[in-house]
Amino acid sequence: MTANRICSLFKIRYPLVQAGMVWCSPWQLAAAVSNAGGLGVIGAASMHPATLAAHLRKCRQATDRPFGVNLPLLYPDIAAQIAVILSADVPVVFTSAGTPAAHTARFKAAGRTVVHVVSSARFARKAEAAGVDAVVAEGFEAGGHNGREETTTLCLVPQVVRSVSLPVLAAPAASPPAAPCWRPWRSAPKGSRSAAASWPRWNPRHTRISKHVWWPPARATPG
Repeated sequence: MTANRICSLFKIRYPLVQAGMVWCSPWQLAAAVSNAGGLGVIGAASMHPATLAAHLRKCRQATDRPFGVNLPLLYPDIAAQIAVILSADVPVVFTSAGTPAAHTARFKAAGRTVVHVVSSARFARKAEAAGVDAVVAEGFEAGGHNGREETTTLCLVPQVVRSVSLPVLAAPAASPPAAPCWRPWRSAPKGSRSAAASWPRWNPRHTRISKHVWWPPARATPG
């Protein structure tokens, strides 16, 4: 295991978290990432509660390593989805598109690790106050519901790191190879301005997706 706050928090080998993207993050992808040493995440946004339950069950059958689920909080069947998650063996819950104060305490009481996706330093502080274990700093060029601030990732990540004491994951859609916070295989020390891990997302609005966002295959192979 890499000496990294994210690795310690999620109990994973590499500080790489696969984003739980709508329509394209099923149990097969999550299990593959977790088996390779990262944290696979199932995207619940496109799933009815029964479908989500099936994906969580199949993912647990496919891997004995930690995995997570990404739960946007803006959908009408959120209560049923939360019930499914709480009844399943999924250790990490990512929340987004809503206030973390609404459900964090319930997940924490059930022993889950909770991470919230934020688009500004102000929201990161609110998430920390709500009791989450880490935050994802998602820049405007990333996919998903990424706020109204239009702050790009390279500007957002250091702002969030300075604003909270929590581990911070960077959520770029594309990145330059030399950007220090896009090197998740290098542990970011506490107090640094780099993110502790990467949360890769694909955005269809962008055609240039840097290979450096994704974990090099040679490093993802457990030794």
